[in-house]
Amino acid sequence: MRKRILKLTGLLFAMTVMTVFSAFFTNQRNNASVLDSTFDLNSIPADVSVGTLDALESTSVVFDEAFAVHVDTSESELNDITSELNEMPILESDILRRWYYSSEEAKKYGTPERWIFMEAGAESVWISPDALDAFEYADTISLCDSTGGTFVYSCKDSAQVSCQHIDQSACQCTQGSVWKEYQGCIDQNDRGSFVVVTATDLDSQFYYALKNNKKLNTPEEWIWSENAENSEKSAWHDPNYSLH
Repeated sequence: MRKRILKLTGLLFAMTVMTVFSAFFTNQRNNASVLDSTFDLNSIPADVSVGTLDALESTSVVFDEAFAVHVDTSESELNDITSELNEMPILESDILRRWYYSSEEAKKYGTPERWIFMEAGAESVWISPDALDAFEYADTISLCDSTGGTFVYSCKDSAQVSCQHIDQSACQCTQGSVWKEYQGCIDQNDRGSFVVVTATDLDSQFYYALKNNKKLNTPEEWIWSENAENSEKSAWHDPNYSLH
Protein backbone atom coordinates (compact mmCIF):
# COMPACT_ATOMS: atom_id res chain seq x y z
CA MET A 1 0.00 0.00 0.00
CA ARG A 2 2.87 2.38 0.88
CA LYS A 3 4.51 1.77 -2.49
CA ARG A 4 1.27 2.56 -4.32
CA ILE A 5 0.84 5.82 -2.39
CA LEU A 6 4.44 6.81 -3.22
CA LYS A 7 3.79 5.97 -6.87
CA LEU A 8 0.62 8.10 -6.82
CA THR A 9 2.56 11.01 -5.27
CA GLY A 10 5.27 10.69 -7.93
CA LEU A 11 2.76 10.72 -10.76
CA LEU A 12 1.03 13.80 -9.36
CA PHE A 13 4.41 15.58 -9.09
CA ALA A 14 5.32 14.62 -12.66
CA MET A 15 2.00 15.89 -13.96
CA THR A 16 2.50 19.18 -12.10
CA VAL A 17 5.95 19.66 -13.66
CA MET A 18 4.66 18.85 -17.13
CA THR A 19 1.77 21.27 -16.65
CA VAL A 20 4.23 24.07 -15.76
CA PHE A 21 6.31 23.35 -18.88
CA SER A 22 3.18 23.26 -21.00
CA ALA A 23 2.09 26.63 -19.65
CA PHE A 24 5.55 28.02 -20.42
CA PHE A 25 5.50 26.87 -24.04
CA THR A 26 1.91 28.06 -24.47
CA ASN A 27 2.95 31.47 -23.21
CA GLN A 28 5.86 31.47 -25.61
CA ARG A 29 3.56 30.69 -28.54
CA ASN A 30 1.17 33.45 -27.50
CA ASN A 31 4.05 35.89 -27.42
CA ALA A 32 5.13 34.63 -30.84
CA SER A 33 1.61 35.22 -32.21
CA VAL A 34 1.67 38.81 -31.00
CA LEU A 35 5.10 39.39 -32.49
CA ASP A 36 4.07 37.78 -35.76
CA SER A 37 1.87 40.70 -36.77
CA THR A 38 4.73 43.20 -36.41
CA PHE A 39 7.60 40.91 -37.25
CA ASP A 40 10.13 42.33 -39.64
CA LEU A 41 11.80 39.74 -41.84
CA ASN A 42 14.76 42.04 -42.16
CA SER A 43 15.34 41.73 -38.42
CA ILE A 44 16.12 37.99 -38.65
CA PRO A 45 19.82 37.47 -38.04
CA ALA A 46 21.66 36.33 -41.11
CA ASP A 47 22.87 33.17 -39.44
CA VAL A 48 19.31 31.94 -38.65
CA SER A 49 18.06 29.81 -41.52
CA VAL A 50 14.51 28.78 -42.41
CA GLY A 51 15.49 25.21 -41.58
CA THR A 52 16.36 26.28 -38.03
CA LEU A 53 12.93 27.85 -37.56
CA ASP A 54 11.23 24.72 -38.94
CA ALA A 55 13.21 22.57 -36.52
CA LEU A 56 12.12 24.70 -33.57
CA GLU A 57 8.48 24.42 -34.62
CA SER A 58 8.84 20.67 -35.13
CA THR A 59 10.37 20.33 -31.65
CA SER A 60 7.41 22.18 -30.15
CA VAL A 61 4.92 19.84 -31.86
CA VAL A 62 6.81 16.76 -30.65
CA PHE A 63 6.76 18.14 -27.12
CA ASP A 64 2.97 18.65 -27.30
CA GLU A 65 2.41 15.09 -28.51
CA ALA A 66 4.71 13.62 -25.89
CA PHE A 67 3.01 15.62 -23.17
CA ALA A 68 -0.45 14.43 -24.30
CA VAL A 69 0.68 10.79 -24.21
CA HIS A 70 2.21 11.27 -20.77
CA VAL A 71 -1.01 12.79 -19.40
CA ASP A 72 -3.14 9.99 -20.86
CA THR A 73 -0.89 7.32 -19.37
CA SER A 74 -0.72 9.07 -16.00
CA GLU A 75 -4.49 9.45 -15.77
CA SER A 76 -4.94 5.77 -16.56
CA GLU A 77 -2.46 4.77 -13.86
CA LEU A 78 -4.06 7.20 -11.43
CA ASN A 79 -7.48 5.67 -12.06
CA ASP A 80 -6.09 2.18 -11.40
CA ILE A 81 -4.41 3.26 -8.18
CA THR A 82 -7.48 5.22 -7.03
CA SER A 83 -9.63 2.17 -7.69
CA GLU A 84 -7.35 0.00 -5.56
CA LEU A 85 -7.24 2.59 -2.76
CA ASN A 86 -11.05 2.63 -2.73
CA GLU A 87 -11.22 -1.15 -2.25
CA MET A 88 -12.18 -2.29 1.24
CA PRO A 89 -9.05 -3.70 2.94
CA ILE A 90 -9.10 -7.09 4.63
CA LEU A 91 -9.51 -6.83 8.41
CA GLU A 92 -7.36 -8.39 11.10
CA SER A 93 -10.44 -10.28 12.30
CA ASP A 94 -10.86 -11.74 8.78
CA ILE A 95 -7.26 -12.99 8.86
CA LEU A 96 -7.69 -14.55 12.31
CA ARG A 97 -11.03 -16.13 11.35
CA ARG A 98 -9.48 -17.20 8.02
CA TRP A 99 -12.54 -16.30 5.95
CA TYR A 100 -15.10 -13.53 5.34
CA TYR A 101 -18.49 -13.26 3.63
CA SER A 102 -18.28 -11.65 0.19
CA SER A 103 -19.24 -11.93 -3.45
CA GLU A 104 -16.49 -13.00 -5.85
CA GLU A 105 -16.24 -9.46 -7.24
CA ALA A 106 -15.99 -7.79 -3.81
CA LYS A 107 -12.76 -9.53 -2.82
CA LYS A 108 -11.05 -7.37 -0.18
CA TYR A 109 -7.73 -5.66 -0.84
CA GLY A 110 -4.92 -7.61 0.80
CA THR A 111 -6.69 -11.00 0.71
CA PRO A 112 -3.96 -13.70 0.63
CA GLU A 113 -3.42 -15.08 -2.88
CA ARG A 114 -3.96 -18.69 -1.76
CA TRP A 115 -7.46 -17.99 -0.44
CA ILE A 116 -10.26 -19.38 -2.59
CA PHE A 117 -13.81 -18.29 -3.33
CA MET A 118 -16.70 -20.56 -2.29
CA GLU A 119 -20.08 -19.89 -3.88
CA ALA A 120 -22.96 -20.28 -1.41
CA GLY A 121 -25.46 -17.56 -2.34
CA ALA A 122 -25.82 -14.97 0.41
CA GLU A 123 -23.23 -16.89 2.47
CA SER A 124 -20.51 -17.00 -0.20
CA VAL A 125 -17.02 -16.54 1.21
CA TRP A 126 -13.37 -15.91 0.48
CA ILE A 127 -11.62 -18.48 2.64
CA SER A 128 -8.24 -20.00 3.45
CA PRO A 129 -7.96 -23.63 2.31
CA ASP A 130 -6.88 -24.43 5.86
CA ALA A 131 -10.23 -23.25 7.22
CA LEU A 132 -12.57 -25.29 5.02
CA ASP A 133 -13.34 -27.74 7.84
CA ALA A 134 -14.10 -24.98 10.32
CA PHE A 135 -16.36 -23.23 7.82
CA GLU A 136 -18.24 -26.43 6.99
CA TYR A 137 -19.02 -27.01 10.67
CA ALA A 138 -19.36 -23.33 11.65
CA ASP A 139 -23.04 -23.49 12.67
CA THR A 140 -22.58 -26.73 14.61
CA ILE A 141 -19.47 -25.43 16.36
CA SER A 142 -21.27 -22.22 17.38
CA LEU A 143 -24.32 -24.08 18.70
CA CYS A 144 -22.12 -26.62 20.48
CA ASP A 145 -20.12 -23.90 22.22
CA SER A 146 -23.20 -21.90 23.21
CA THR A 147 -24.69 -24.92 25.00
CA GLY A 148 -21.59 -25.94 26.94
CA GLY A 149 -20.27 -28.63 24.57
CA THR A 150 -16.91 -29.18 22.90
CA PHE A 151 -16.64 -29.73 19.15
CA VAL A 152 -14.23 -32.51 18.18
CA TYR A 153 -12.89 -33.12 14.66
CA SER A 154 -12.62 -36.64 13.30
CA CYS A 155 -9.39 -37.55 11.53
CA LYS A 156 -11.53 -39.46 9.03
CA ASP A 157 -13.17 -36.35 7.60
CA SER A 158 -10.86 -33.53 8.65
CA ALA A 159 -7.26 -32.46 8.16
CA GLN A 160 -7.17 -30.61 11.49
CA VAL A 161 -4.01 -31.24 13.50
CA SER A 162 -6.09 -31.64 16.67
CA CYS A 163 -8.41 -34.29 15.16
CA GLN A 164 -9.30 -37.44 17.09
CA HIS A 165 -9.81 -41.02 15.95
CA ILE A 166 -13.59 -41.04 16.14
CA ASP A 167 -16.16 -42.01 13.50
CA GLN A 168 -17.18 -38.45 12.62
CA SER A 169 -16.70 -34.85 13.68
CA ALA A 170 -19.29 -33.96 16.30
CA CYS A 171 -20.17 -31.98 19.39
CA GLN A 172 -19.41 -33.71 22.66
CA CYS A 173 -21.81 -32.56 25.38
CA THR A 174 -21.05 -32.61 29.08
CA GLN A 175 -22.45 -35.38 31.27
CA GLY A 176 -26.19 -35.02 31.80
CA SER A 177 -26.91 -33.47 28.41
CA VAL A 178 -27.20 -34.94 24.90
CA TRP A 179 -26.72 -33.38 21.47
CA LYS A 180 -29.92 -32.53 19.63
CA GLU A 181 -29.62 -31.42 15.99
CA TYR A 182 -30.36 -27.70 15.52
CA GLN A 183 -30.83 -27.20 19.29
CA GLY A 184 -27.48 -28.03 20.85
CA CYS A 185 -26.68 -29.88 24.06
CA ILE A 186 -30.03 -30.49 25.76
CA ASP A 187 -30.57 -31.38 29.41
CA GLN A 188 -31.83 -34.87 30.32
CA ASN A 189 -33.69 -36.05 33.40
CA ASP A 190 -32.92 -39.14 35.47
CA ARG A 191 -35.05 -41.29 33.16
CA GLY A 192 -32.97 -40.31 30.14
CA SER A 193 -35.67 -38.10 28.61
CA PHE A 194 -35.15 -34.56 27.41
CA VAL A 195 -36.19 -31.78 29.78
CA VAL A 196 -38.72 -29.70 27.81
CA VAL A 197 -39.30 -25.94 28.09
CA THR A 198 -42.66 -25.18 29.72
CA ALA A 199 -45.41 -22.66 29.01
CA THR A 200 -44.44 -20.92 32.26
CA ASP A 201 -40.85 -20.59 31.05
CA LEU A 202 -42.06 -19.03 27.80
CA ASP A 203 -44.43 -16.63 29.56
CA SER A 204 -41.70 -15.61 32.00
CA GLN A 205 -39.23 -15.23 29.11
CA PHE A 206 -36.54 -17.05 31.09
CA TYR A 207 -35.67 -20.03 33.24
CA TYR A 208 -32.75 -20.62 35.59
CA ALA A 209 -30.26 -23.19 34.34
CA LEU A 210 -26.59 -23.74 33.64
CA LYS A 211 -25.23 -23.35 30.14
CA ASN A 212 -25.30 -27.10 29.47
CA ASN A 213 -28.82 -27.50 30.92
CA LYS A 214 -30.70 -25.93 28.04
CA LYS A 215 -34.25 -27.28 27.73
CA LEU A 216 -35.65 -28.89 24.60
CA ASN A 217 -37.56 -26.45 22.33
CA THR A 218 -36.08 -23.36 23.96
CA PRO A 219 -36.65 -20.52 21.43
CA GLU A 220 -33.73 -20.32 19.02
CA GLU A 221 -33.10 -16.64 19.75
CA TRP A 222 -32.77 -17.12 23.51
CA ILE A 223 -29.33 -16.70 25.01
CA TRP A 224 -27.60 -17.83 28.17
CA SER A 225 -26.36 -15.32 30.75
CA GLU A 226 -24.04 -16.21 33.60
CA ASN A 227 -24.46 -14.88 37.11
CA ALA A 228 -20.90 -14.76 38.42
CA GLU A 229 -22.01 -14.22 42.04
CA ASN A 230 -24.57 -17.01 42.13
CA SER A 231 -24.43 -19.72 39.43
CA GLU A 232 -27.94 -20.86 40.35
CA LYS A 233 -29.21 -17.50 39.06
CA SER A 234 -27.63 -18.04 35.63
CA ALA A 235 -30.38 -18.36 33.06
CA TRP A 236 -31.56 -18.98 29.52
CA HIS A 237 -33.69 -16.03 28.48
CA ASP A 238 -35.12 -13.86 25.75
CA PRO A 239 -32.39 -11.37 24.73
CA ASN A 240 -34.88 -8.50 25.15
CA TYR A 241 -35.63 -9.54 28.73
CA SER A 242 -33.50 -8.12 31.55
CA LEU A 243 -32.72 -10.50 34.39
CA HIS A 244 -31.87 -7.62 36.72
